[in-house]
Amino acid sequence: MDGFPFFERVRVGHDRLDGVAELPDDAFYALFELDKDDDWTDPSVYRKANPSLGEIVREKFLKKRLADSMVSMTTQTDFKIKNLDIFVTAKNIWLEPDIITSTYKKVDIKKLEGEPCYIGCDLSSVNDLTSVAACFPPNEFRAIYPDKYIFIVWAWVPQAALEGVNGNLYKAWIHKGYLKMTSGNSVDYEEILNDVLQWNQGHPIEKFMYDPFMSLTFVQQAVAQGLTMVPMSQSVGSYSRSTKSFEVCAKHGQIVIAGNPMISWAFQNAELKVDSYGNVKPIKAGGVLAKKIDPVIAILTGMSGYLFEQLSGSMEVITLD
Repeated sequence: MDGFPFFERVRVGHDRLDGVAELPDDAFYALFELDKDDDWTDPSVYRKANPSLGEIVREKFLKKRLADSMVSMTTQTDFKIKNLDIFVTAKNIWLEPDIITSTYKKVDIKKLEGEPCYIGCDLSSVNDLTSVAACFPPNEFRAIYPDKYIFIVWAWVPQAALEGVNGNLYKAWIHKGYLKMTSGNSVDYEEILNDVLQWNQGHPIEKFMYDPFMSLTFVQQAVAQGLTMVPMSQSVGSYSRSTKSFEVCAKHGQIVIAGNPMISWAFQNAELKVDSYGNVKPIKAGGVLAKKIDPVIAILTGMSGYLFEQLSGSMEVITLD
């Protein structure tokens, strides 16, 4: 099982305890887990996976974790892995459409002028969708939505992509103003950078978070223009904090997105990847390349810039030196 370093040991343990494989004289196995047909939502079976229940682990704690897992897919995954010893292999659709659309609000950009923001970028490699998102953390002095995260999202697509599988969608969104088209067969990094720099004039960018494997030329030009560029690993672990935080905030009315159908489409394309430690990150549903999630990743990347700063107080910054 990919991503689960102890799964093979557990499988061998099962085989030996079940008599399928020989049990060596110098080996001892004790597996504390639910039975195959147990209902994981039934607290009466939790002792099987928690032999110290009532002593080290309290029943009240597990019931609280169960209740939380009923309203959050990320919490549910974490609960199954860490408290019930269940290996999670199924990919999970992340957020229901009504949760995302409930975050959509009208945002008066002028009332955000002068306020610092954190930029997240999902830059396409060659010839498809690129997205950038500005994250404005809660700010009690802000005139609008002072207790919420505000996200503004932009996207670009090269002209050649209009002939691809998502071409009709892209054409409709370009017509509506949700998506910008750049000329040519590949991504126009220069146009994207110019748009970002224009945004920076009215909304100072604290950190520009980006994939370290994206265009080196783009990064160098951005640094030369005075932007603070911070590389962010694309690993599941790096995105887990922002993924979980975004979900909780969205479900509690603490997220505002200047939304549109393109963003909704991207969220519908996202499912949750889970590693063996309970870390999570959205990925393309079913691994289908046409299911673009660039706006989703851009949003979480921007949010990560703020969350990382609050957690550590410092980040690696790229300079021209």
